[in-house]
Amino acid sequence: MEALMKTLVIAEKPSVARDLAHVLRPGTRKSPDRLEAEDMVFTWALGHLLSLEDAEGYDPRYRVWRLEDLPIIPAEMKYRALKATTGHLKAVAALMKRADIDVVVNACDAGREGELIFREISRFAGLRKPVQRLWLSETTPEAIKRAYAAMLPQAHYDNLAAAAFLRQEADWLVGINASRVFSVRHKQRLSVGRVQTPTLALLVAREKEIENFTPQTFYQLHATFETTKQAQYRGMWVLLNDQGEVAQDRFQTREEVAQHQYPLPRQAVVRQAQKSTERELPPLLPNLSDIQREANRLWGLTAAKTLAALQGLYEKGYISYPRTESRHLTKSLAGSLGSRLKALEATDLAPQAQQALQNLEQFRHYGKRYVDDAKVTDHHAMIVTTKVPAGRLGSSEESLYRLIARHFLAAFFPPALFSVYTVLSEDVERGDMFRSTQRQRQEEGFQVLFPPAQDPNKKESTDQLPSLHEGERVTIVQYDVHEGVTKPPVRYTEAALLGAMERAGKKIDDPALKDAMKTAGLGTAATRAAIIERLITVGYVKREKKQLVPTDKGKTLVTLVPDLLTQVTLTAQWEDGLRAVEEGRAAVQEFRQAIHGFTRDVVEQARSAPVNEFAVLDEEALYPCPLCASPLQKFSKGYRCTKQKDTQCAFILWTTIASKTLTPRQVQTLLTKGRTGTIRGFKSKAGKSFQAALVLENGTVRFDFDQESATAKKVPRKRKAPSTVTKKAGTKR
Repeated sequence: MEALMKTLVIAEKPSVARDLAHVLRPGTRKSPDRLEAEDMVFTWALGHLLSLEDAEGYDPRYRVWRLEDLPIIPAEMKYRALKATTGHLKAVAALMKRADIDVVVNACDAGREGELIFREISRFAGLRKPVQRLWLSETTPEAIKRAYAAMLPQAHYDNLAAAAFLRQEADWLVGINASRVFSVRHKQRLSVGRVQTPTLALLVAREKEIENFTPQTFYQLHATFETTKQAQYRGMWVLLNDQGEVAQDRFQTREEVAQHQYPLPRQAVVRQAQKSTERELPPLLPNLSDIQREANRLWGLTAAKTLAALQGLYEKGYISYPRTESRHLTKSLAGSLGSRLKALEATDLAPQAQQALQNLEQFRHYGKRYVDDAKVTDHHAMIVTTKVPAGRLGSSEESLYRLIARHFLAAFFPPALFSVYTVLSEDVERGDMFRSTQRQRQEEGFQVLFPPAQDPNKKESTDQLPSLHEGERVTIVQYDVHEGVTKPPVRYTEAALLGAMERAGKKIDDPALKDAMKTAGLGTAATRAAIIERLITVGYVKREKKQLVPTDKGKTLVTLVPDLLTQVTLTAQWEDGLRAVEEGRAAVQEFRQAIHGFTRDVVEQARSAPVNEFAVLDEEALYPCPLCASPLQKFSKGYRCTKQKDTQCAFILWTTIASKTLTPRQVQTLLTKGRTGTIRGFKSKAGKSFQAALVLENGTVRFDFDQESATAKKVPRKRKAPSTVTKKAGTKR
């Protein structure tokens, strides 16, 4: 009897694999690395299971960072298995090769990164079997069934995969070469990247604006007017241009404002009394950056924490795919909106959901504001699904779900309406003009779902204006002078920085590049949170409450690197190129050659640039590992090899030994010369003070009590007291 052939489905995470199995083949058998049914097998990738090989993986000499070895441009990029998940990678590869598997389904996240994760694994396994692509924007049962029925051959996504591999290669080449060349040239460990460095430059530029800001005192003149019926109202002095717009509303000195204060009372006339209605439309449906910004503003959540919570909501089936850049829906999806609203009737937003159902015609009236196939790329806007939370969620997940639900509901509500009353009153004799404005909300509309944004230009007026008509005579009965001081630009919060990264293209003049940045910005929706966290991890940025502040090290880096690494133009050009590859408009090899050329330019510019000796931070000095020659990395208690995270080298130097904390100069001497002079202040286990030199041999630090004798005593080893011990290579703490 011929064996039954099976389909292997590979998801990006175990939870998604379980959801797929539950919908497509209920009752699967569980194993540590898979779920198996009679004709289908479900497994998962755990995110990236492979990474690009380090430079020394191409040649051992690259363990030492040297200018003469740069640029490092491999003929072909190599990959290595991540040590923590090597076993699982081999298990997935074995499933791909199983004789009874005849079709493989790529069910990793639908986007550039998900495509890359699957292709890395399939290359590692040498997969030659047919592959189908499952493109999911939601994990509800209905969405899974629809997507499974509409699968396309993997080849349909080859351009997307090519762009993903090129983005990864470009980041590696710039990161490896730029970080090495600037680190060696400036004798400190520096991290440079094509996206993180221009993002850092935004923060540094804002900090410079703040540092260079000089407060200026200004004065504004207010007048109180009285009608013939003794009704009073206030107006502020303004100077209008030929178009009737306010050209000036303040004075620089008291002397200037005094020149416009005339003897009272004075005759005036109403030149304009205009009433109008303003419509404030509901916000667009949110993408990832929108939700991250709002969560940071409302609750102080970091972008990374918000993304993690959204991913959890997505994997539980409550919201659509979160890593989206789009704010629109497709026409095909619009047919499911009623069922999504019906689902919300089971939540505490039931009254609003019921009203939204009655307002479906209002949604259609908005037209392409919400539904536009041309503005949907990989995924549509983030919205709720037909599955609502049945139990309690974590506090962040609960808040974010409600926020997304309110944004979704708002699209079905009418605009908020405001009555605006503008009055211009003119001094009859002198011609000075005073402006009075009253703005009041008439109808809440969508704002019943959440308070309006605090826009100082659109806040409601508390002063009531009397009914006036053009040509009406009034009297100026009082002047008041308001003294104010200009304020410096505010530091970026995470919310503001995410917005600046998304809108970075507005600073580009080239129309073609500006068009590329409309959809790209600095980084992508999926990577911006990681970029911010990376800047903090490497010490270029620190958090002060909600604000992001560049450190001295971050400021230094921006002064050291050339402009082409700090300007958004670089990211614009590359994102435009990657988009062209993704859409089949550009050749892969053409883009790769441009990357190589750029990498060579960066290295050459760094070589020829002058070294700023004052920019070197001693505590972050670049030292080679005495065992493998890789750079050492400073941490709170000492220095460790940068290869330690991969367990390739476990060298650690503790900077507190036998209760004595070494100075930066003593550390430098020990790491560069292998021994120090006599150091006082060590304490024995018995609490007695002693002095000795330190000697570093074969990754081990020992005491030298008599530098003139051949007798030396090793530093005592004690695992639980780093303050009284040095470390031998390979000993972890």
